[in-house]
Amino acid sequence: MSKSKLFEIEETQLTYNAAVLLHHIADGLARGSLRLNDGSGEHVLEVGKQVKVSCSAKSKEKSDGFKNKLEIEVTWYAPLEGSR
Repeated sequence: MSKSKLFEIEETQLTYNAAVLLHHIADGLARGSLRLNDGSGEHVLEVGKQVKVSCSAKSKEKSDGFKNKLEIEVTWYAPLEGSR
């Protein structure tokens, strides 16, 4: 069984741009197919009929204010090629 990282983004963005990215991901989930492009190429992930969603929000007080964090994880199984 192999594991490969297909897409990763970690950067500071305007709040609006982050919202656009999240909308793009949500639209792909609703369609059943995610199209992700991080500059190294486009990757398409077929989404199953059921997904597991984990969501958590955290807040930590710092000297210059509160550092807030929202984590969203969506996982699903896709059949192996040829086993459909």
